Parts: sequence; C-alpha cells; structure tokens
Amino acid sequence: MPKKIKYILLIILCSSLSLSLLGCLNKDVVKNTNDSNKLTEEKIKKGYEDGNVGKITNTTKYYDNVLGTDYLLVEYTPNDTNISRFDFYNLKSGEENELPTIYNENVKLIKINNPGSIIFEADGKDTISNYNGFPKTIEYCRGKSNDTYKGDFRIEEKNKYLSIDSKTTFGNKPNESISDIKVSLKGVEVLFMPQPGMEQEFYADYTTIPITNTSYMQSKNQLIVEFKNTTINSKIKNKVTKISEENNYISSVSVEEGNKDCKLIITLKDMAKYYTVIDGHVEPKKDDFPYAKIEFSTEQEE
Repeated sequence: MPKKIKYILLIILCSSLSLSLLGCLNKDVVKNTNDSNKLTEEKIKKGYEDGNVGKITNTTKYYDNVLGTDYLLVEYTPNDTNISRFDFYNLKSGEENELPTIYNENVKLIKINNPGSIIFEADGKDTISNYNGFPKTIEYCRGKSNDTYKGDFRIEEKNKYLSIDSKTTFGNKPNESISDIKVSLKGVEVLFMPQPGMEQEFYADYTTIPITNTSYMQSKNQLIVEFKNTTINSKIKNKVTKISEENNYISSVSVEEGNKDCKLIITLKDMAKYYTVIDGHVEPKKDDFPYAKIEFSTEQEE
C-alpha cells in the first residue's frame, strides 16, 4: 500500500477515535449536569402532596449566578389554616429553609435579591382584627438561626415608601382629636387623644390613629392627609407650625377642620418624591396616646 494512502487512513482512524472519545466525554458532562441537583421541582411538589402538608399556591425559581445554584421558593397553605407559608429550597444541596410565618397579614413576593435576602410586601391589613396599618416591606435575611423554624432566616420589617401621588387608607379608630402637630426635618408628627366623652371607645381593645386617607394635589404640590371623624383640640387651633429653612421636604403645613373630618395639608418642596407613615405611641405609654409620623424621602427606600 502506498505511503500516501496509509497516511490518509491513519488520519481518518485517529479522527474517528477522537470523535468517539469526545462523545463519551459529552455524555458524562450531560450526566453530571443532570445529577448535580439533589432536588427537583417535581420531587418537592410531590412531597407536599404525599405528606399531606397543604396546597401549593405558587412556586418561584431563582438561579444564583455567583454560586451557580438553583433555588425554589414554595408558597403553600397548610390544611389547618388559610395563612400562606413559605419554604426556600437549595436544589443543589437539598437544603430546606422554612421561612418564619407572617401571621394575620396579606403578603406577596416582590423579589429574591440573592439566597440570603427575599423581599415581600404586606398591605398592612390584619386578616383577623380590623387593624389597618400602612403598607410595609418585609425582608427575610439569612443570619442568626431561629430555633422555632427549620432554617436560618430572620424577619426585618420596614415601612414602605410610596410615590408622592399614591393614594392609600390606613388607621382604625373614630372620634379622635388632634392634640399636637410638630414638624421635623423629615416630615410631620401628629399626636391624637380621645374626644371628650369618647374615652371608653378610644381605649377599647387598643389605641391607634384614626382612619386616614391620603391624596395628592399636583397643581400645588400638596400631600393631603385626611383624618376621618377627627376634630382639632382647641389648644392648638391657632398654633403656628414653624418650618425650618433647612427642611428639604416641606414648605408649609396647615390644618382644615370640616364638620366631621380634619385635613392636614402639607405643601412640599421638589425633593419630596416619596412618603411613608409610621404609627406608634408616645413613650412612656402612660396614656397610650397614638401618633402618626409622615416622613418624606427623595428616593424610594426599602
């Protein structure tokens, strides 16, 4: 056989061998990829069904590019309650984290920042009582282990900042009176006390701020905070609220009293783009007088 033909046959043989070996390598790579996760979404769902844990209402997949790991967030409703609960799975390792339960609140997932930070939003409405708070952001942070749950997440709650033109309703009690108004560098603080003769209703169950509606008047750049069934204490009717020149958010504050309701009118500066409302009680809680802090920000804080 001529040397040239032998050389060609040798090249063909080597090429065939190389392709064969490469094909084996590719199969091994595919096999390792498929077997790299200890859990799959299907296995997890089956576990809830077979274990009679509850009904899965939603699942959210998350892939972490840094760790190269797949995760799955499972929202489910246990058979003995209508409160949503959440489990967070590492599909690669099989690790399960039971997130602490948020009782009596409607929550929805906003985003998964990373495997150590999951953001939810609560609308502020208590699902059992009539309490109605301001919307808030709830972050599950991976950190100190909580012995009550199968996992190492803790809860951090923050009031949500809404755009200045967003309307919302919060608060609960009627027949209250505005007893004081103060302007801070970040916003306005309003203190409430019972109207004369309404003390029993004011202190029943708990004390909190009156039913409150917010609206925005764009032409005057004003946030209108309306307190329902609320009066103004005679001691502050003629009180002049001073605004510091260094205040970045507020130009002026005034109060209008109607037949049943009061309106707090806050004229804003251009830097006020977002607002939140924090409700609480004056310390020490001698009289349990509630207050509302209306605070502003240039950026939407989380």
